[in-house]
Amino acid sequence: MFKNALLNEMVAFVAVAEFGSFTLAAASLNSTKSGTGKAVRKLEAELGLKLFNRTTRSVSLTEEGRIYFEAAKHALDTINDARLLLEARKDEPVGKLRVNLPNAIGRNVVNTLREFTDNFPKVTVELSLTDRFEDAVQGEWDVVVRIGELDDSSFVAKNLGQAKRILCASPRYIEEFGIPKDLNELRNHNSVAFRAPTGKIRPWLFKDSSGKTSEISI
Repeated sequence: MFKNALLNEMVAFVAVAEFGSFTLAAASLNSTKSGTGKAVRKLEAELGLKLFNRTTRSVSLTEEGRIYFEAAKHALDTINDARLLLEARKDEPVGKLRVNLPNAIGRNVVNTLREFTDNFPKVTVELSLTDRFEDAVQGEWDVVVRIGELDDSSFVAKNLGQAKRILCASPRYIEEFGIPKDLNELRNHNSVAFRAPTGKIRPWLFKDSSGKTSEISI
């Protein structure tokens, strides 16, 4: 841990050391001579060391100042390199993209994955297909796609589209059991159902022409 890390004061110190002048250093930092001097004095007070020998005509580093300058210059260069690296990543996507999808959607995504990697060659995709709910934070996923209502309101979500289903039966089943006359009769029919990750069988939802939704527990 840094004790009272004084980044702005360090920047002012390095500028004065490089220019050999508080006036020129202040101009390069868009600051004032008094403000730059105050920053250097604050840094010296924090370190408990005298970093510059000052006269009315010149400014020079002390022995301790030269030692600190080398370390401070290296630290600031490293910080600047990191900033430039991150800025470069904004221009072109780079790194690993971890995506978690339901099986039904994932099968279609796999078919177009080559097109994505061709467009973004510096991105490595880790794709997981599962119908079990995955915690985006605990699982360290960048993107999680799910079908249905959003259970956790703390997530930032975007509607990607609508998933429509149809109700169907084989001719053999209709011949043996008949066609239900209304939705309530579905409760007495055999069905192929989807079980939620909680273990509960999900109900069937029907929407009529007026937009009203009916829920049938099967």
